[in-house]
Amino acid sequence: FMEQDKGKDRRLNPRTSSTTTAVVRQPGFVGRYFVRNLSVTGALLSGGDPLQEGEEVSLILQVAGSPPIRMRARVVHHVDTLDGAKCNGVVFVHESNLTREQLEAALLTEIATQSLPDPDRMVRSELSQE
Repeated sequence: FMEQDKGKDRRLNPRTSSTTTAVVRQPGFVGRYFVRNLSVTGALLSGGDPLQEGEEVSLILQVAGSPPIRMRARVVHHVDTLDGAKCNGVVFVHESNLTREQLEAALLTEIATQSLPDPDRMVRSELSQE
């Protein structure tokens, strides 16, 4: 594992913090991971075994509020985050526009859900002001 690059961010697509989980499959191995950040081009996976850099894996993403998305991904790096998590960086291999479109829709749903105010909190706040 290498330490997280503190230099310039080289990402081409915006990332969102995520409540997504991923199941990674490869011959003789199935692992469950937390997705620490996510974009249409890749993700940072934590909470599971290290994956071999350069290896292509099958991936099932479960983004909250969306159907599972099945795709291929290539492991591009390992990183230790500032909070000590050992993570695998993957880039998605979109074999068609379908997986890219499914992921874009899921990300938009997740972003919209994160930015909506909590209705219960709003009601509690209004009641406390009375």
